[in-house]
Parts: sequence; C-alpha cells; structure tokens
Amino acid sequence: MFDREYLKKLKAEKKHWEDTILRDKLTQTKEIRDTFKTNSQIEVNRVYTPLDLEEVGFDYLKDTSWPGEYPFIRGIDPLMYRATPWVMMQYSGFASAEETNKRFKYMLNQGATSFAVALDLPTHKALDSDDPWPKVKLEKQVCPSIRSNRWKSFLRAFRLTL
Repeated sequence: MFDREYLKKLKAEKKHWEDTILRDKLTQTKEIRDTFKTNSQIEVNRVYTPLDLEEVGFDYLKDTSWPGEYPFIRGIDPLMYRATPWVMMQYSGFASAEETNKRFKYMLNQGATSFAVALDLPTHKALDSDDPWPKVKLEKQVCPSIRSNRWKSFLRAFRLTL
C-alpha cells in the first residue's frame, strides 16, 4: 500500500528524528528500563510508523508527527513515559493539618511522588471552616484549610520544589 520511495523517505525522517530530537532528550534523561514489554511479553517499540505497518492506509508524515514535534499528536515529549511514568496522584486529607502531614509523609516513604490535598467542603463553598455549622463533618473527613496556620502545620517539614 505504501510506495517504496515514500517508505525510504520515512525511514530517513525517522533516523533524523532519532539522531536529533530523541538523542538530545536521551542525553538529558534516561529511560526507566532497557526494554518495554506488554503483559504478554511482546516488546514495545519506542514509536510505530508505517515502516512497521505497511498495510495501514494513512500518510504518516502528513497526518501525524514524531513525539516531541509540532503538532504534538504523539505527545509533547520525545521519550513519552519511558523516562518518567505518568503521575498517579493520591487525593487525600484528614481531620487535621497535622494528621494530613503525617499521612503524606508516610505515603512519601512508601514511594508516592505526587499529592492532591482534599480540602474541606466549607472551603470549597467559601465558608469559614471554624464556623459551628460545618465543623461536625469537617473534623471527620478532610483537611480544613482556611487559616494560614493550618497550612503551616500541613506543610511543616516538606521540602517544596518548583
């Protein structure tokens, strides 16, 4: 289905991508493993093209792009998730900022890399979490967040990086 000259051009474009964008990224970041396999132990290539699937009826150079190249159809990073796995965030909060801090430290020690703090419903509704009305549920579910001293308690001993 693909013209031999076209496949030759595509092979040259792939080599150019491997020798420039991909190589540059690999000098900055290593992949998380040497080979990638499916659950059935079939090795997964870094990128697939019509060179691998000649019978597919689309124009690869026109209809898509290389990972890390505009228009980013294949993703914004040439390594995709081979260097850094996607983020799996823990969404949680506890009765107090101190308890939430303790739980998140435990989770960090277990290998967690990202968190989303479950804020209290009064905060989401722009209410004071110290008001008697929401206080009953607040202390049983999530981390209250209105007052800055609570944030200081929650963040204590965390090294924050941007």
